[in-house]
Amino acid sequence: MNETVLAFAPHPDDAEIYCGGALAKLAGEGAAVHIVVATDGRRGSFMEDSDELAAVRAGEMRRAAEVLGAQPPLLLAFPDMELDMLPAGLLRERFVRAIRSVRPAIIFAPDPYALYEPHPDHRAVAWAALEAANCAHLPLAYPAHLADGLAPHLVRERYFYG
Repeated sequence: MNETVLAFAPHPDDAEIYCGGALAKLAGEGAAVHIVVATDGRRGSFMEDSDELAAVRAGEMRRAAEVLGAQPPLLLAFPDMELDMLPAGLLRERFVRAIRSVRPAIIFAPDPYALYEPHPDHRAVAWAALEAANCAHLPLAYPAHLADGLAPHLVRERYFYG
């Protein structure tokens, strides 16, 4: 397989937990696998300090990507548990930028149609990824990307996890 794959994850550890087997399989077959992680994971512990935890989670994510056979992850580092408070459209724009940069044939993302997803970060990433995949090929969407040398790109396949 000579494809490029892009996985969107709300937190460090979501890509490997939800679709790690598929990503490792695709990487093993020759795909270039990329992972975008939206948050810094700083609120996922009962015992650690937030700043310390964010650093630990970033290191774990880098090592996990290596084990999966993926490229070093793109860590957007938005605050954990706050994606729903970002300015409207910001996360979608960052995801469109990632799609146009990496130019994947396949994306993986949380399921935007999951009925009982309780976590706001998972819901935010799910919808932003779906919307990004739907508009990354439109040349008039985010025209500033063209100035950065990022051409529109159509994602052929989308897989949702949950």
